[in-house]
Amino acid sequence: MTNTDDPVCRIHKHSFHAGDCVLLRGPNGAGKTRMLLQLAGRVDAPADTLEVFGAAPGAFQHRVRCSLLLDNAGLGAASVRAVYHWRASMTGEGNQVAEDMLERLGLGPLAECSGLALSRGQERLAVLGLALFPIVRLALLDEPVMALDREHLEDIAGLIAERRADGLTILASSHDDLPAWKPSAILDLAP
Repeated sequence: MTNTDDPVCRIHKHSFHAGDCVLLRGPNGAGKTRMLLQLAGRVDAPADTLEVFGAAPGAFQHRVRCSLLLDNAGLGAASVRAVYHWRASMTGEGNQVAEDMLERLGLGPLAECSGLALSRGQERLAVLGLALFPIVRLALLDEPVMALDREHLEDIAGLIAERRADGLTILASSHDDLPAWKPSAILDLAP
């Protein structure tokens, strides 16, 4: 587990630690999604501006501990359960962790459905759950509450609180303020 004294990530002069929740705000074109992609190592970042787990973004050692959820993420044609079991197998967590997360999010009745058969809100809930698996120490979430109904917003806020108490650090880009997530910091970005 991450030492709470060591930053989980650094963005320019700002350091964020285990359990922090950082809200990235700004208008369209401000660079919120790009910053998440840079932190995940998916696109290049200017030298010495970003750090994840003490290394440059994208370093192999943090790929399993870091999740990236983009605003257009989906499950594809596989069943929800199959995707959750695959995620658990990739991280060595085991199928029980997948089953527990399905139940925690109320996805049990939809577990055998193809991702293509779900509503946009149901699919968003399912992919958000994947990003919040227990092994994840840094969740990079782009518009995480998009398409969620009020009931699931409350469920996710509860899960976020639990995971933060367990040391998960969250960076979320959003046009919403996400007050139920109790952000520890807000970074306002400008185009």
